Order: sequence, then C-alpha cells, then structure tokens
Amino acid sequence: MRVILLTTWCVIVATVAELGAQAGQRPIHVIIVFDRTASFWRWTAVAHAVVAKLFTEIRFNLPSLGEDLLTFIELSHKPHIVTQFRGSAAWVKGAEAFLNNFNEPLPEKGTAIVKTLWTVVEAFNAQPKAFKILLIFSDMHPDPCPPKVAAWVKDLEEFNWQQLKADEVFVFLWEDQPHFDERGRPYATVLREKFPPLRKANFVQPPPLVNGVLERRQLNAFVDQVVGEIMTRVVNRLGAAGDTLIPSWVIALACLLGFLFLAVAAALARRGGAS
Repeated sequence: MRVILLTTWCVIVATVAELGAQAGQRPIHVIIVFDRTASFWRWTAVAHAVVAKLFTEIRFNLPSLGEDLLTFIELSHKPHIVTQFRGSAAWVKGAEAFLNNFNEPLPEKGTAIVKTLWTVVEAFNAQPKAFKILLIFSDMHPDPCPPKVAAWVKDLEEFNWQQLKADEVFVFLWEDQPHFDERGRPYATVLREKFPPLRKANFVQPPPLVNGVLERRQLNAFVDQVVGEIMTRVVNRLGAAGDTLIPSWVIALACLLGFLFLAVAAALARRGGAS
C-alpha cells in the first residue's frame, strides 16, 4: 500500500510540475531578416550555418508548447515575409527552408531597409506575448547608396525605432569593407548612438577570413561561439523575466491535491489499523 501511495504522489507531483512549466513558458518568435542583395551574398553560407545551429539548440534546450513561431523576411527592393513555421516543426524545417528561400541573390537592385523594419514590427505584433528574437543579416546599406554614412543614417530615421520591441536583437552587419562617418566612427557605432533600441542590440563581428576565404574549422568555431552567446542571452532573459516560474493557480492545485492525498492516506491508515 505504501508503494502505491508513493507512486501516486510522484505522479501527482510530476503532473503539476508539467502543468506549471507549460503555463509559465512564453512561446518564442524568431524572425530572420536576410539581405538578398548582391552586396551581402558572400555571407550566405555563414548565415545558414548560424541559423541551422541556432534552431538545433532551441529545439533541444527550450521547451516548445506548439505556439513557437519562425518567420523569414526578405530584405530587398520589395521586402516581404517569405515563409513561416509554427510549433516545434519550425526548428526541424527551418534550416532547409532557409536554403530553399534564399538560394540566390536577386538581380534587381534596391534595399528598402525601412520597409523591412516595418514588416518586422507587423510580424512581431501578430504574437505580442511571445519572447521575440530578431536576427538581421545585412550590411545595412541603402540602395541607391549615397557616398556618406550620414546619408544612410538619415534614411533610417524614417522608421519609428520605438516600435521595434524585440526582446533580443542580433545584427550581423557585415560589410565588404568597413565604413566610417566623418568623425571616424564605424557604421555600427553610429547606428547604436543614433537609435536607442539598437544600444542594447548585439552587433556580431564577421568571422575571420584567411586570404579572403573562411576555412571550415574557423567557420565551425565561429558558429559555436555566436550561437552559444545567443542561447546564453536568451536563456538568461527568459529566466530573469520569470517566464518559467510556476503560476499561483498551479501552486494552489498542488496544495489541494496534497491535502486530498494526505486525507486518503490517513483514512487508509486508520482502516488498516482497525483491521
């Protein structure tokens, strides 16, 4: 009888814990913005390696309740949502979908960065309670591209940056060659200082090249480091925000079940003693 009672109690505890985890976990919405213009195309293989590794880490380290969302957005002269996946299938199909949807650069010129950012806002607003992760793979150069960085920044002022309410932003601002403003500041530094939401963003440095080539060993090390940093930040933010805490109603349910369990156990004990 004691074995049966102990087993029953373990089942109750496991069930309540699972209910608490499901109730307290926020869904995750990952948006991948990829620049399909010719100026950024050299980085396609690296970007794919990063997202493939990231999806694997999310799949095995963050629980999915079927509400997770993955969105691919094309950055081009006509930015748009390319495809979306829901639930745990997102992390299984995402890497292949990246290759299928971004398999070649666009022949048309033009980079509508501001319109792309508005597309990101609209996509995030469709699932407002989700933990929002944004990855931007682009050199962030407008097209037509004025000669001075100040003109690039002025173009980005047309966007309302306060509407970009992502929990974590990672910008892979990889240029063919570094660009600086008239004060000698790198382009990424100018963006951070000009637009407050980007001050907390993570600007990822490009991987090291040897004679213009990225070796496989260096690629693997780079991807492991970048994805490790992304996962660390995401897991820490989810924990700090209390997104995996057990809700009060689950605690109340556990107390009620515990009381009922003890009452039944006491009744059975008295019955056994009387016999």
